[in-house]
Amino acid sequence: TLEVDFARALKDLAAIMNDLKHLSTLGSLPLTLINSTTLRVRFPGCDADTVEALCKELNIRRGMVGQDADF
Repeated sequence: TLEVDFARALKDLAAIMNDLKHLSTLGSLPLTLINSTTLRVRFPGCDADTVEALCKELNIRRGMVGQDADF
C-alpha cells in the first residue's frame, strides 16, 4: 500500500540522515546530489581504503566507496 511504501521510504531517509550526521563528525565534506537517488560525499586527499576504514569506525554500512581515477 501507499502507506507502507511511504513508511519504508521515511525509514530509509532517516537512516541516511543518521549516516550523514555521523560523517559530519569528520568536519565539512563536499556533498553532491548526483541524481534523485544518489548522494556523493567526497573525502579530499583520502584513498578508498582510508574512507572504508573511516566508515567502518563510524558504523556506516550503506553506500559504496569509490576512488577517483586520477587520485
